[in-house]
Amino acid sequence: MRNPLNAITGAAHFLSSEYTGDDTLQKFTSLIKRQAVRVNQVASDLLYVSKPMRTRVANVNVNAVLDQALDPLCEQLRDQNIVVIHELSTDLPTIEADELQLEQAFHNLFRNAVEAMPDGGSIRIRTSVGETDERIEVRIEDSGTGIAEKDKKKIFQSFFTTKIKGTGLGLTIVQRVLKNHDGTISVEQPESGGTRVIVRLLRSHPIARHGSGKDDGIPRNCGPAPLTAPHRAS
Repeated sequence: MRNPLNAITGAAHFLSSEYTGDDTLQKFTSLIKRQAVRVNQVASDLLYVSKPMRTRVANVNVNAVLDQALDPLCEQLRDQNIVVIHELSTDLPTIEADELQLEQAFHNLFRNAVEAMPDGGSIRIRTSVGETDERIEVRIEDSGTGIAEKDKKKIFQSFFTTKIKGTGLGLTIVQRVLKNHDGTISVEQPESGGTRVIVRLLRSHPIARHGSGKDDGIPRNCGPAPLTAPHRAS
């Protein structure tokens, strides 16, 4: 599926760059590229849930992973007038984790936040050491529409979605990655509105603790360089 998608996207990029003065063509090449991204995302989600996870544990800088996860959404953030507020602790210790699995999980959370704010808003990202030194905490809070009361118990069910464009697999993947890391996720609704997601991750990965060499993997898609340098939370 991805080979023809790459050809379609490449052709759209070529036409867009060759005929910059043609507004009608620009409109339709933009549509082609957006829809190609949607199809690619469906394919990616299906791959993640259909294959066993292959975990490669290393020392991971969570602040850098968050920036890498956010980077592919930069254009959409600008188009939708969404402001990103970083409150990343400079004292955050590295953790033992699979960097690419965490990047995919955080990307899905960011994507949900962006899609909840089609008319603009803000995403606040905060990292800190948990109440005990065993865990670190990541908070992602958006100013979107929030979650309807009737949907709160269903959001982690596979294929459940309230979006026309959604696959209903984004949070399933997040939960699967966190389970693989003995991590936890909770979802809150602040009084001011929107949604707050809290992820807690152990500093020591189960595989590293128990000395298992088991390979139980995920497709590998390397992310781009970090978007911004982290700074101390206020």
